[in-house]
Amino acid sequence: MSTRVLLRVSLPDRPGALGAIASRIGAVQGNVIGVEILEQEGNVAVDEIVVALPDESLVGLLVNEILEVDGVAIDEVVLLLPDSPLRSRKNAYERAQRIVAEASIHGLLSRFVEEARDVAHADWTALVSSASGDGGAGGPLILTHGEAPPEPWQDKSRQAIFTGMTKSADGIYEHDGTTWLPAVTDVLALGVHRPGHALTISELDELRAIAKLFRARWAELEPKS
Repeated sequence: MSTRVLLRVSLPDRPGALGAIASRIGAVQGNVIGVEILEQEGNVAVDEIVVALPDESLVGLLVNEILEVDGVAIDEVVLLLPDSPLRSRKNAYERAQRIVAEASIHGLLSRFVEEARDVAHADWTALVSSASGDGGAGGPLILTHGEAPPEPWQDKSRQAIFTGMTKSADGIYEHDGTTWLPAVTDVLALGVHRPGHALTISELDELRAIAKLFRARWAELEPKS
């Protein structure tokens, strides 16, 4: 059965490096159907490559072939669901349309955690609120997409969640495979869990972009006192 796999690859930022990878992909009957440059720093680039394979059993061979290219490292391998959209400007536009089309607070919350999980290829995402009141976001709560483990988040303030975590220069918190964006709105924080591989600059930028849309739509739907 055919399968699609997403590879996050670090490679030398030099002519021919990506072509050498493509040649190795072709050697295992793979077909490159999507490439995105995520980061370029110094002499290293980080690319996402989506490959179609005739059978899932070829994934291991694909990885081994790519690692034969000098200077290449594979940071992550993700098997994509058959209906998973490829990352593109068109998909980003459609994602934005889905967020702003939500007509209720509950629908907006659910849509946001789902889209955030898709952006990051995360195991799970969670929205946490320390607010009180009503309107769909009142009281300490947790709303997740994916199999989030049980946590005592309901018993903590939003500030307490971040206690002991590492805070980056751009205001995010990280701990044990989870990245937290603490200011999605003035009462909500977003957690994105992807163990083993930190979110890339591109992924964080896209998460912040959809958070901005979410925040604007939230302000439109939030009950006025």
